[in-house]
Amino acid sequence: EAAKYDEMANLVQEGLNRDFYQPAKFSEMTQTALSLAVYFDIVPASQKKAALDALVANVDRQGHIDTGIIGAKFILRALSENGRSDVAYKLVARKEQPGWGWWIEQGATTLWEDWKGESSLNHIMFGDVSNWFFQWIAGIGLDENTEAFKHILIRPQPVGDLTWAKATVESPYGRISSSWK
Repeated sequence: EAAKYDEMANLVQEGLNRDFYQPAKFSEMTQTALSLAVYFDIVPASQKKAALDALVANVDRQGHIDTGIIGAKFILRALSENGRSDVAYKLVARKEQPGWGWWIEQGATTLWEDWKGESSLNHIMFGDVSNWFFQWIAGIGLDENTEAFKHILIRPQPVGDLTWAKATVESPYGRISSSWK
């Protein structure tokens, strides 16, 4: 079965790259499309940097996040896993709409369902930002080569104007804490 699904995955990847993910089109693509291409290695390794560069250029050009719930889950991961936590932080900290920082400026103490605050004000729709803080800012990461939390990696990424971070996770193997100044 593994061979069958590997073959299917390769066919899907080839089709996506043939019909959609061509470097000449990267500058026209959405933040979501580029984030998914980078995060899931949809584009060939030889084109991944070009897709990442197009994503960064898109964020720089627009100055804000421009995704729905799917893109919001993967844009921060795609940027940070590829050495661009600085760009991810700009999206998170932005104090103008749309963005998480804008929510805080509006007095939010929960995650909202939409960028404008017109629906539920206690919703997980854009909640992967919480994971981003733990994993990238505090640096509490899982070792992909072991079962969850059996072996952890602490790799904080100070960015922007942040001067400290502190996080704690209760794992099946005990408390994991990371802090830096």
